[in-house]
Amino acid sequence: MATQTVTILFSDMVGSTALSSSLDPAAADRVRQDHFSVLRQALAATEGVEVKNLGDGLMAVFGSSSAAIACAVAMQQGVEEDNRRAPHSLGLRVGLSGGEVTVEDGDYFGDPVVEAARVCALCEGGQILVTDAVRFMVGRRSAHPLTSLGDRELKGLPDPVALFEVGWEPTLAAAGVPLPERLQTAMSAALFGFFGREREQAQLVDAAKSAVAGSRQVAFLSGEPGIGKTSLCCQLAQWAHEADVCVLYGRSDEDLGLPYQPFVEALSHLVVHADDELLVEHVAAHGGALVGLVPALGTRVADVSVMQSADPDTERARLFAAVVGLFGAASADAGLLLVVDDLHWADKASLQLLRHVARASQLSKVMLLGTYRDSELSAGSALSDMLASLRREADVYRIDLVGLEDFEVIEMMEAAAGHAMPEDGVALAHAVRQETGCWWADLSSPPTRCAPVSWTSSDWCSCP
Repeated sequence: MATQTVTILFSDMVGSTALSSSLDPAAADRVRQDHFSVLRQALAATEGVEVKNLGDGLMAVFGSSSAAIACAVAMQQGVEEDNRRAPHSLGLRVGLSGGEVTVEDGDYFGDPVVEAARVCALCEGGQILVTDAVRFMVGRRSAHPLTSLGDRELKGLPDPVALFEVGWEPTLAAAGVPLPERLQTAMSAALFGFFGREREQAQLVDAAKSAVAGSRQVAFLSGEPGIGKTSLCCQLAQWAHEADVCVLYGRSDEDLGLPYQPFVEALSHLVVHADDELLVEHVAAHGGALVGLVPALGTRVADVSVMQSADPDTERARLFAAVVGLFGAASADAGLLLVVDDLHWADKASLQLLRHVARASQLSKVMLLGTYRDSELSAGSALSDMLASLRREADVYRIDLVGLEDFEVIEMMEAAAGHAMPEDGVALAHAVRQETGCWWADLSSPPTRCAPVSWTSSDWCSCP
C-alpha cells in the first residue's frame, strides 16, 4: 500500500430515479450514458482520473486541487448545456475533499474519500461544495470564487468540517468542438484589432470554402517574425468556426523538439470535445493506436486495446492511419480546418506526419494551414524537404506575407490614437512604411503589389 496527497471528487446525478420511472429502460440508459459522457469530457480536459463508476455518479482523483475545481465546474457547465438541448433535464451534485489517502489496487481510502462522498450528499442540484482542505490547497490558483458556508456535521466523522461553495456560470450556447483556446487568446491579445490582408484573407476563405465543398486544400503562410502569420490564421479560424467548421490548432515550440507536438495539441482538443459515437467508431476501426499520442482517448472510451508492434515502420503506419481516420471523421459533416503554427521549429516526425496528412486522399473536406518563418528556412532542412515534396501536389500553395500597405498603416495608427491622422501623422505613416517594407503606395491611387517569381521563391520584386 502507498500513500498520496490528492484531491477527491464525487459526483451524483439528481433526479435519476424519477427519470428512470418515466422512461423505458433503453431510453433511460441513453440518458445516463449521455450524462456520463459529459462528466468524462470534463475529466479528460482537466487530466482527472476516474476511479470508479458509482451508478449515478463518479469518483475521480486529481493531483491538483485547482484542476479538480476546474473539472467540477466543467461538469456542471456541461450538464447545464446538455439540459438546454435534451428533452429531459438532470441535476448534478459535486463534492470535493483533499489530503493524504491510502492507495490499494487502484482504489483510494481515508478520511478525504469519506469527506468528499459526504459533502457530495449535502449538495443540491447544480451545487459544488469543497472542504477547507481543498480551499487551503488551491490557494489563489482557482479562477472560481469560494464562499464560506461555515462548519457542517458530516455523517461518520467526529468533528464538523468547514465547507465552501464554488461559484460558476453557465457557458454560452455552442455546438460542436469549441475554438481552440490558443486561437482565442491570440485574437483577444490584439491591441487595436486586425488590419489589412484583405487579399490574403479572401484567398484563404475561398480555399476553406473549397475544402468544405469536398476539395482538400493545403496552404502555407511564410514571413518574418511578427509579420502577422498567426493573426491571419486567427481570422480564418474565426470565419471557419462561425461557419460550423471544426477548427483545430497545434504549434511547435523552440528548443522543445517533442515528437508530433502540434498534432498532440490538435488531436487532444478534438478528443476532449468530440462526440462519444465518433470516438467509439474510431477506436473500433483503429484500436488504441492514438492512445500513446493522446492519452485522453483512453479516458473518453472505455477498454481501449493498445496494440504495439516491434517494427517501428508498422507502428508509424498504424499511427498515421489513425490520425487521418480521426481527422476524416471530424471533417465528415461541415469540414475541418487544421492550423499548424511555427513549422520552422517542428521535429522531423511532425513534418513527416504533416506531409502524410496533406497528401491523404481521404481528407477531401480538410484544409491544412501551416505557418513558418522563411528567414529560418535553409536548404536541406527537414522543412525545406517537406515543402519541396508537396510542391507538385494539387491545391497546395504558399502565401508570402510582407508589410502592410500605407493606408493600412494609417488605419492602425488611427485606431491606436483614437482619431483621424492629421497631415503630419500621414507623413509619419509614409515614413514608417518606407522604412519597414518593400511596398510603395501613392494614396491618390490604389497600391500595387509585386507577384512572386515562383511557388518555391520567397523573393519579391523590389518596388520603387
